[in-house]
Amino acid sequence: MIGGYTRVDLYTSYEVTPKIQFFGLINNLFNQHYGLFGGYTNRDNANQASIGNPSTGPNFFTSPRTIVPAAPFVAYAGAKIKLW
Repeated sequence: MIGGYTRVDLYTSYEVTPKIQFFGLINNLFNQHYGLFGGYTNRDNANQASIGNPSTGPNFFTSPRTIVPAAPFVAYAGAKIKLW
C-alpha cells in the first residue's frame, strides 16, 4: 500500500493589456517525494539481469515491491501575446 501525500501547486497570471499576459506555474512546491502507483516484480529475474553491473551486483534487489516516483519540483513562467 502506498501512503498518502499532500502536494501544493500554484498558478498565477497577470493581464497587462487584453493582448499581453504574463503567467507562472509551480508544481510540487515543497518537493514532496511520493509514489504514483506500486507493483510487484520478479526479484530473481531482476537480480539476474543486474549481475553484469558492478554498481548493483547479484543481490541488489531485496524486495519485490516497486514504486513509481512522482515528478519533483518544477516551475514555469512565460508570456502570452495575441497579435490580432
